[in-house]
This record gives sequence, C-alpha cells and structure tokens, in this order.
Amino acid sequence: MKLLSDEKLLKTYALSLKLKLDQDFIQLLLEECNRRGLKVKDEEYKTEIKESSVLYSIQCA
Repeated sequence: MKLLSDEKLLKTYALSLKLKLDQDFIQLLLEECNRRGLKVKDEEYKTEIKESSVLYSIQCA
C-alpha cells in the first residue's frame, strides 16, 4: 500500500466499489485512506459498502 500515491489509492478505492470487488479488499483500502488522513470525497461510498456487505453476507449464507 505504501507504494500507491494518495491519488491512486482514492481512485483504486472508487473503482473497487464500482466493480463490486471483495468487501475485505474494499475495507482494507478504506482503512488505508483513513490512516493517511485522506477523506473519501463522497459519503455515498460508505453507504454502498454497508449495503453491499449485507448483500454479500446473504449470498454467502
């Protein structure tokens, strides 16, 4: 993660949400953004993570 610039990290985070990648990966990216003090531009992202987490849990059950 340290090799990614802040800009690329944010773009990767947004793209991972759009592509609905694995929730653990998305959470890892979000945690790194928070660790760096980066603000995710849109609160919608956080809502989308929660919603897709619920759907992911249902699908795996």
